[in-house]
Amino acid sequence: MNWSVSEAKARLSEVLARARKSPQVIENRGESVAVVISKREFDRLSQLQAEPRPSAMAELLEFTRALKAGGDLELELPRRDLEADRPIPFSDDEG
Repeated sequence: MNWSVSEAKARLSEVLARARKSPQVIENRGESVAVVISKREFDRLSQLQAEPRPSAMAELLEFTRALKAGGDLELELPRRDLEADRPIPFSDDEG
């Protein structure tokens, strides 16, 4: 639920009670400025942030290593005709 700052001040107990179930958005002049969440959710998010996570590149390399270790890994690329006169996209030249 979204609350204006004045509503949130006046009904803080209700904001806190509802935050136990779902995040409560506080708005100031129609702009979202804060979110009230439960302590349990805060702890969960803090734990996720604290855990080291491999980069996407590291995950890709590990995935590739696992595929290769599982057997013959062959990547078949289509032939490319280097002599063909192909149009270049986004070019001012038409040839």
